[in-house]
Amino acid sequence: SYPFTSGDGSYSNPYEISNAQNLANLAYMVREEGEDYSGKHFVMTNDITLNENLVNADCTDRNTGDNFQKWTPIGKYGSWSDNKFKGDFNGNSHTIYGLFIEANDYYNGLFGVVDEGTIRNLTIADSYMCASYPFGSNYYGFVAGQTSYSTLLNCHVKNSCVRNIDNASQNKLAIGGLVGRSLKYDVFRKCSFNGNFVLHSFHIKSLVTAGGILGVGNKVKLYSCSTKGKFKVTGSP
Repeated sequence: SYPFTSGDGSYSNPYEISNAQNLANLAYMVREEGEDYSGKHFVMTNDITLNENLVNADCTDRNTGDNFQKWTPIGKYGSWSDNKFKGDFNGNSHTIYGLFIEANDYYNGLFGVVDEGTIRNLTIADSYMCASYPFGSNYYGFVAGQTSYSTLLNCHVKNSCVRNIDNASQNKLAIGGLVGRSLKYDVFRKCSFNGNFVLHSFHIKSLVTAGGILGVGNKVKLYSCSTKGKFKVTGSP
């Protein structure tokens, strides 16, 4: 009946995200209830651990085991529906640990789709993303699958790894350490990625694009952003 710890969503009294359930409730409200939270404010009040010991020692894959909880993105299927996040999400210098992302929709990340929103002061760490190609176009990013007319300020991904798995089709794939696709007119300030990409091109006619900050972008502005880590790429061109 009340999905968040406290708050009314105003600037002076933002909705408080204090635990994993609050975060999952936000995903539910946007995806299933159609709340875009335009003009509303959120603040994290604690670090949140979604999975422990998710990433292996050299940060190239996830540890074995079936007990890890996969994340359902906040927002979905952005080009044809209104299930987008349009609010202001302030991580408040807190960290989300153990984010486990696999194909859930066209747009996959902590946020599926952010439109005219702001994500700031957020760190994602010790997390894992496995990209596959179930749809014609597929977008993956630890912060968001897709953004447009949005701002990412002081957002960081640390000690996190990305892989992709077999593509029997000729579908498109874009993977970013922060955002899979910046559709248009996004601004990134003081953002960083530190981790590893291990990618394979399975089909010579499939298109795979990847980058530490962005998988693919259009009319994007980046200020004081950085990436650090390893890209291992094998397969056809």
